Amino acid sequence: MIPRGSLGIGEEHPVVEDAVRQIVELLPEGWVEAKFRFDALWGYAEGVGRVVKENGDSEIFRGTVSLIARLHDLRNGMYEDGKGTWYGMMIEIGNSGHYSTKYNYNFKPKFNHEPVVATYVEDLQQYPREDVLIPDWLRQLL
Repeated sequence: MIPRGSLGIGEEHPVVEDAVRQIVELLPEGWVEAKFRFDALWGYAEGVGRVVKENGDSEIFRGTVSLIARLHDLRNGMYEDGKGTWYGMMIEIGNSGHYSTKYNYNFKPKFNHEPVVATYVEDLQQYPREDVLIPDWLRQLL
């Protein structure tokens, strides 16, 4: 496991590249592009993707246990004291090998199965934020 807060700026790239490799291994022949969304709290996560094939068809795929664990590690490593860590990320991959990532630090995670409120409380305990950095949606849950 990556120690909490141990990844500085740019140090997350090898972990993201490993996640991208794991996603590509899940994709079918003839894929053109893929998007994988990962939303997480301490002890809870969902990861789902959509792949588009050469013929234009698309299909949903789920992340493996290994991929979900790796992205949890990434989230843990990207924690910043007083600022917290991100709630979700999107990885977009093209069959050219190019990929991009976007991180959600402020908006409520988009879970298909909503975790209990205690999970949000535990997440804030594990990844504390200064009071002014706690999003309004989270403040309302607490």
